[in-house]
Amino acid sequence: MADGLRRVARAYYERSSEEQRDEAKDFFTRLDLNGDDRISLEEFKSCFASGEEFFSKLDSRSAGFLDFSDVLVLFYHQKKALISISRCDGCSQKIMGPYFSCVLCLDHFPSTYDLCCDCHLLERNREDMQKSRN
Repeated sequence: MADGLRRVARAYYERSSEEQRDEAKDFFTRLDLNGDDRISLEEFKSCFASGEEFFSKLDSRSAGFLDFSDVLVLFYHQKKALISISRCDGCSQKIMGPYFSCVLCLDHFPSTYDLCCDCHLLERNREDMQKSRN
């Protein structure tokens, strides 16, 4: 799911100034406590209270570590506020990909009602079941 966000982050990075690229590299280096060019869960948890849930969302290949492209998503989300990561109002998980927002709530952004794809499907199934009962 995070693959689309990785592509967006990479595009921001590729089109940024040398100074901004250096800032992204420094961000990665500060997270890479042992200097092995990847961020382990332990390194991540020492810097971020969000811990395992967010780490697993960023670890798009389920490799058990974050590489530079994974960390770019975090950099552009947290440092530059260019990538928005919402929380599902159905399951409370962070949404790292496409999601559904209530069209009636859009006028109240950022206080919208958002659902991940799985919860949206469950809501739809629940609505269909209720209709069939009536």
